[in-house]
Amino acid sequence: MIKPLIILFNTFVVFLFSILFGDSAITVVGNFPKSVNPGYDFVAEITVKEAKLDGFAKLSFQVPKGFLVKEKESKNGVFAFKKNVATLTWKALKSKGDLKVKFLVTANVKKIGVKKLDAKFSYILNNKKMAVTMPSAEIFVGETEESIIAPVDTIKKIAIDNIKKNSPDTMVTKVTVSADKPSLDNPIEPNSTIVCNRTYGNGRKPNEVIVEVSIAKGSITGFAKYQDLLPVGCKAKSVATNGSSFSVADGKVKFVWVTLPADEELKVSYALEKMPTMPLEILLDKGEFSYLEKNQSKKTSLPSMVISYLAATPSIANVDSRLNNTKQTNESKAVKKSEAKSSKEETNAAIITKNDGNVSFLVQIGAFKAKIADEKLASLYQLNETIKTDMHDGFHKFMIGNFEAYKQARSRRDEVTQSGCNGAFVTAYNGSTRITVQEALMISNQKWFK
Repeated sequence: MIKPLIILFNTFVVFLFSILFGDSAITVVGNFPKSVNPGYDFVAEITVKEAKLDGFAKLSFQVPKGFLVKEKESKNGVFAFKKNVATLTWKALKSKGDLKVKFLVTANVKKIGVKKLDAKFSYILNNKKMAVTMPSAEIFVGETEESIIAPVDTIKKIAIDNIKKNSPDTMVTKVTVSADKPSLDNPIEPNSTIVCNRTYGNGRKPNEVIVEVSIAKGSITGFAKYQDLLPVGCKAKSVATNGSSFSVADGKVKFVWVTLPADEELKVSYALEKMPTMPLEILLDKGEFSYLEKNQSKKTSLPSMVISYLAATPSIANVDSRLNNTKQTNESKAVKKSEAKSSKEETNAAIITKNDGNVSFLVQIGAFKAKIADEKLASLYQLNETIKTDMHDGFHKFMIGNFEAYKQARSRRDEVTQSGCNGAFVTAYNGSTRITVQEALMISNQKWFK
C-alpha cells in the first residue's frame, strides 16, 4: 500500500515540476531566408529558447531531398547529416538560457518551388525524454528579387544559376525603357584569371547573328555558368551548348554546367535575332563566366561590344546576300582564275607594257552596297593601317596596303585571312583605274605564284 502511494507521489512531483520548470517554457524557432536560388548557400539559424538544461540533448533539422547541410555553429554538439536530416547531439549539454546553432545549407536542387523545413529538439529531464518541435518553415527555391538581393549574412553564391526543366529556348525582351536594368554584377564573387573571348558572325536569316563565346577554363571542374544580358528587342536561341543547359530568363542568356567537361577550352554559341524595327547596331552588354573553385565562387567579366547587323561578322568579307556582299566572292573567284591563267600566259599580251602606269597591289577585305565606317573594319580585324575605299560596280570596296610586289600583297592577304577575314583577296590598280591582277602582273613584269 505504501509503495503505490510513493509512486503516485513521485509521478505527481514530476508532472508539477514539468509544468513549472519543464518543457512548457522551451520553444524552438527558426530563422531562414524567404527564398534562395538553386545551387546557392544560405544560413539556417535555429534557436532553442529557455533551454536551461544540464544533460543529454539532441536537435534534428530535416531538409528537402537534394539539400545539403554542413555544420556552422554547433555549440560543441556532435554533427551528423544522413537521409535529409542533420543532427547535433550533446551528451552533457550545459545551457543556462537560449541555445542558438547555425547550419550552412546548399539548395542543391533543379526543380523550383516551395520547400518545407522542420526541426525537433529532444532532451532528458528528470530521467524522462521530452521533445519540442519547431513550427514548419517554408522557403521558395527559385530566382526572385529577394533571392538575388539577399541578406549579406545569410546567402552567398556558390555555383550554378537557375536550372529549369522545360525552360523555353527563346524569349523576346520587351522594348521598354527601365531604370531597373538587369545586371550581372555580384560583389560577393572575386575576379578570376580565366580568359574568355566573345565574337559574332553571320546568322542564317536576316537580322540574325551568331554569338560565339570561347572559355579557356584550364583544369577547373564542377559547377559553372556563362551569361549575357539579352539586348532589348532581341530574342536568342541556342546553337552550341558544349554540354550545358541553355535558357533565356530574367533578361539573360544562360549556359549552365552542373559538371564542367574535361576539355580545357569551352565553346558555346547562340543565335541573336533582333526585331526589324530595332536599329542596325545593337549593344551586347558585358558577359560573365562564373564557376566554383575550392568552394569559392569566382567570375570573369567580358567587356561590352557593339553588334552591327549591317556588317555582322568576323567573316565580313565572305559573301552573304544579307550583307549585300555577293560581289565580293564572285570577284575573288575571278581573281583566282585570272591568277591561274596568268601562270600559263606570262606575257602573251605584249601590247601592255610596264610603262603604261603606276601599278599597285592591294588586299580587298570587304565590299558592301551600303557604306560602313572604316573604324568598324579596323576594330574587327585589328588593323592599324589605313583602310582605302573605292566605289566600283555599285559596291563600296574596302582595301588595305599599297604594294609594288604581288608577293607582298599575297603575304598580307594571308595574314588578314588568319585574322578572320576569310574572303580577302588581292586586287590591283593602274594609277586610279582598277584592273585585273593578270593585267597588273603583265604590266609590272611579275610572275604569278601559288
